[in-house]
Amino acid sequence: MINKTQPQKGFYKEEIKMKKLLIIAALATMVSGVFADDLKVGDTTINYGKPTIGARYNYNWDSNQNVLGLTLGTKWDKIGVEGSFDRSTTGDTNVNQWGLIGSYDVYKFQGATIALKGGAAYVMPAGGDNGWFGIVGAGVSYPVAPNLAVVGDYSYQNGSSAVAAYNGNVVSVGVKYSF
Repeated sequence: MINKTQPQKGFYKEEIKMKKLLIIAALATMVSGVFADDLKVGDTTINYGKPTIGARYNYNWDSNQNVLGLTLGTKWDKIGVEGSFDRSTTGDTNVNQWGLIGSYDVYKFQGATIALKGGAAYVMPAGGDNGWFGIVGAGVSYPVAPNLAVVGDYSYQNGSSAVAAYNGNVVSVGVKYSF
């Protein structure tokens, strides 16, 4: 059980543990991309570890919420993983969300890549109950420069009763830089 009466530097101990875990996962993902080499399998070269950083705008039309976010991730050929931090402010209420999303590229068409996505996020509304929710969706990425792409995603998120106010359909647009 969470003891919410003992804040630690403005955050609860469970929130701090979650943040540390997600930061460690994001840094490990980035480091794996920096030190990894391409893998040659027969005539196919699999590109390991293309670190990415991105910024995005999300809109949850079920809760009428505008959200700004940052992402940090990597790609291994068709498989990607991305850690995210999103923040929204509605009136006097701030909501922080930490997420971990996996993706799989399913189709390429004239430079655009379409991917299926799934993962989880931890939601921390100020003054409210925290909780987890699952995320499923799809996204498209279109390169506009050698290392820069515009991205768009649709996702559906559904969580525990503590964060049910944030369930629903989310559309995201943003940019992503690959190293």
